[in-house]
Amino acid sequence: MKIIYKPLIYCCFLGLLTSCAVSSKVTSNVSYTALSFNQSSLEADGLALLPIVAGSGVEGYRRPFGEAMNKTADSLITNFMPWNETLDSLNNHGLVSYYNSAIRSYQDTGIIDRSILQKMHQATDKNYFLFVHLAPPTAERYATYSSFSGVSVTETKSVSAFGIVWSSKDGDVVWEGYAVAEVTTGEFTYSNESDMERAVKVARALMTSLLR
Repeated sequence: MKIIYKPLIYCCFLGLLTSCAVSSKVTSNVSYTALSFNQSSLEADGLALLPIVAGSGVEGYRRPFGEAMNKTADSLITNFMPWNETLDSLNNHGLVSYYNSAIRSYQDTGIIDRSILQKMHQATDKNYFLFVHLAPPTAERYATYSSFSGVSVTETKSVSAFGIVWSSKDGDVVWEGYAVAEVTTGEFTYSNESDMERAVKVARALMTSLLR
């Protein structure tokens, strides 16, 4: 499934072309879905959003990003546990250190400890667990030369996130996807969007691609 939100462009023409305000284009894509994973099983067995993991420089975005994912999921699925409730459940059952160890092991080996997933299921009463990594914002500048206009500079800013879903029944990944918000500005365009606003767009798109 691929979801694309096209940017809105506002241009002012006052006799001569002036700068136009542009907003980011958001693209999401599902790269893997297991045969056992579908909307019926998701609604029946429940989804728990795990605490968002953020890269360097985006720690302050984690809460608004997670809240945007919570709100989007609440509008699309009934059997859902928000990230803050998932964190409370893991804490109350003494599973935080086990969970952290399982995440580190998965990053090193690509294998998740099934026994940890089963304990998480017992703590939350959910079968599916969504893990999301929010990457640091990027900004790249490009200079091009034309004999007509001379040197022109464009800048591309983006925010992206990657998500995977584990199943406690399967003991493995059953879904993975990503979303990115990207905007390019140049001599005649500008953007008032912040990285935070792009992150929230990414959160909505990533959750929507999972639940639709």
